[in-house]
Amino acid sequence: MTSGAREAERSDTLILRLRIENFALIEQLELELGPGLNVLTGETGAGKSIIIDAIALLVGGRASAEMIRAGSSRAVIESMVDPSGIPGMADFLAENGFQERAGGNETLVLAREIGQGGRNLCRIGGRLASAALLREAGSLLLDLHGQHEHQSLVRSNGQLELLDFFGGADLLMTRGLVAGLHGSLREAEARLQTLEGDERERARRSDMLRFQLEEIRGAKLVPGEEEALRQERILLAHAERLRGAAAEAVARLYEGGGQGDSGWPPVPALDVISALGAEFESLAELDPALQETASQLREMSYRIQELGRALAAYRDSVEADPHRLEQVEDRLALIRELKRKYGDSITEVQGFADRAEQELGGLAGSEAERAELSGRTVALRVELESACGELGVLRRRAGERLEALLGEDLEALGLPGSSLKVLVEPLDRPGPRGADRVEFLFAPNPGESPRPLSSIASGGELSRVMLALKRALAEIDRVPVLVFDEIDAGIGGRAAEAVAERLALVARRHQVLCVTHLPQIASFADVHLRVFKTEEAGRTGTGVRTLSDEERVDELSRMLGGVRTTEVTRRHAGEMLTMARGFKEKAGLT
Repeated sequence: MTSGAREAERSDTLILRLRIENFALIEQLELELGPGLNVLTGETGAGKSIIIDAIALLVGGRASAEMIRAGSSRAVIESMVDPSGIPGMADFLAENGFQERAGGNETLVLAREIGQGGRNLCRIGGRLASAALLREAGSLLLDLHGQHEHQSLVRSNGQLELLDFFGGADLLMTRGLVAGLHGSLREAEARLQTLEGDERERARRSDMLRFQLEEIRGAKLVPGEEEALRQERILLAHAERLRGAAAEAVARLYEGGGQGDSGWPPVPALDVISALGAEFESLAELDPALQETASQLREMSYRIQELGRALAAYRDSVEADPHRLEQVEDRLALIRELKRKYGDSITEVQGFADRAEQELGGLAGSEAERAELSGRTVALRVELESACGELGVLRRRAGERLEALLGEDLEALGLPGSSLKVLVEPLDRPGPRGADRVEFLFAPNPGESPRPLSSIASGGELSRVMLALKRALAEIDRVPVLVFDEIDAGIGGRAAEAVAERLALVARRHQVLCVTHLPQIASFADVHLRVFKTEEAGRTGTGVRTLSDEERVDELSRMLGGVRTTEVTRRHAGEMLTMARGFKEKAGLT
């Protein structure tokens, strides 16, 4: 983008229209502003300052029911603005839910309504907003000079921001480095504080985890072990019964144990089956049909022998062991206790132990992290201190350049012998913007001690200091609209021309609205608005109109001649307009 394109972009109209209703003397008033320098003129008491007061309300000024026009229930002030040319406005609107985006041909309405009884409504883009949000939106839009409430340059934070941007790329890069180091240091310190603050708790936690691990790992649990132990417990608890049953079965098969009903000893089952087998083998020789029966009896004899051997082996294996039963009961009790504490199954208990082991390792790692963080914070503090020192040097150099740049302007603006000093003082502790406090100090006369801008009593004096600063900082000042009131207080002649010229230069990069009584300033207007009294039905009001070139001659003539205008004053007025146009053409402002 070319320089000319940037200039055209910055001189766009940002406040498009201002509407005031039932405010002080104003019943109904609308004025349209244009790009560049907008000048308000008119006779004393016509209502120029009332318009400035209305603008002050739009940017968060204090409201009072006394401001409402007599006989009315409410006062309304609205401004239609173009948000696309206001740095930071799109983000502000999106972050606060007023609209998703701002740009293109969209417009934004900022509104303030004052009601009787202290009722006070603020709106942004048609939606209700708090006075704080309206003030924030207003601070992005304009700076109001002539009253102390809305001057960004009287606030120390605002002065630091402007000095840093004035300092250029090297300063801003160093400031970015400081911000990064400060953020890293804060993060490291916070983590270190957490680690050190929880040291006692970590020790308690480590002890607990070690105990739990020893308890679980010491048990040497095996998956499926509990089911096997339960079965073994059943066998051990009923060993006598099981062994006796097996022994009796062996006896019946081999010995025929017990007494029969006749008192004779019973015959062993194996003998009975063996005898029957032998008999039916003989009979099968007589009747082959019995061959199958004989074979089955022989098979049964073999099976009974096998069953007997198996039962005998089982009988011999089963042994009542009270000591082993006690061991099994103790083991099952241990498993139940571990499950009660750590999980519903052996697998879950072992999973708990795995997690405890990992956590214990992490806690041990915290000690190493704490040692590493401790060293890192020391290194970061050293780096931050060095970067803050370099940033302070760059700020002081930028302050010296700014002081030199302002010196000539202050004298030309009717403040001979005055000076502005940029004070850069070290702070005890560094912050994200470094370790400096920046304040602009003003000395109105030689030999006087410089004072903070906020303590300057004269509105006109302060406004001229602000104008000089705004001109010096025009390339980097992000606030796009400037409003000057009382800037011409106590000046005239060449000083008035100097104020006018600098207003015109500032208006190349900003939309400017200026209230003035001086024709020298009014002659430089890109848009000339005349404020006048009205009277209707016995009531005084305020009106405003945009002047044509011919009407501007009349108005400047009035401002030059007072009550009477003459050909001389009209000719003088025309000459002033011609000189103003010549200056602007030479400065590339047209």
